[in-house]
Amino acid sequence: MAIESSITPQFKRSFTLDIGSIAANITEEEVFTVKGVRKDHIYLLIPEGTFNAGLIIAAAWGTDKDELTVRIGNLTSGALNPASQTYKVLGL
Repeated sequence: MAIESSITPQFKRSFTLDIGSIAANITEEEVFTVKGVRKDHIYLLIPEGTFNAGLIIAAAWGTDKDELTVRIGNLTSGALNPASQTYKVLGL
């Protein structure tokens, strides 16, 4: 039996975010100002360019009006500093 599902994002925009250096084998949270973000909503971040191998975006949520918190993990044995790039941000 096939299950069909359709989710329409309530928020869909592109923003340039500059994620800072992430130490080896940890997750950390970074906070960005993103106009239109709403508190207590969840968000998906999709990099429009190349994302460092070994980095993951584990979660993203609105912590205040226009404030996006992103949990990023570095699964490698060395620090990584991804380049500033554009991300699609989808809010659910």
